Amino acid sequence: ISDSDMSIVHFKDPLRCDRNIRAGGVAIYVKDTLESVRRRDLEVKDLECVWVQAKVQGHTILVGGIYRPPNANQNYWNLIHETIDRAKSTNIQDIIILGDLNNDLLVNNRSKNLQELMKAYSLKQLLTEATHFTESSASLIDVILVNKTSNILSSEVCDPFIPNLVRYHCPVALLLKFA
Repeated sequence: ISDSDMSIVHFKDPLRCDRNIRAGGVAIYVKDTLESVRRRDLEVKDLECVWVQAKVQGHTILVGGIYRPPNANQNYWNLIHETIDRAKSTNIQDIIILGDLNNDLLVNNRSKNLQELMKAYSLKQLLTEATHFTESSASLIDVILVNKTSNILSSEVCDPFIPNLVRYHCPVALLLKFA
């Protein structure tokens, strides 16, 4: 799919990491009025992730989008650790990680790897309710992870915007404050 087929009015072309098969991949959209640069140096081979550094009202933030397939092995968690290590090494104070990590935080015994990741990097998960729904289940597999909560006004799981879906992820939102 070309960038022009995925364009959104008032946003720059999407920053993408395609899986190069029928589906999948990660994309980040940046408002066309924000100063931003893609940080390929933080991206890890064989990991679906995109990093962007942006200036918001004079503050530099680092935003990462990560996807972890549901059938990914333990090594995939090592790749996620590696990309977050790279992000932390930038010394940018505000790091935000969003994505579908396919690790249900509503079921404690299924979220061990994610809990360890959050502890290792002092990340806080802002979402507390289900983000993914199927015919018979609800799970919290999408994340908004931040290393600094003082610049967060709010976060939420939003209502889906495509009607009549049986399986879907809800959009999530994060509102930042910079004084």
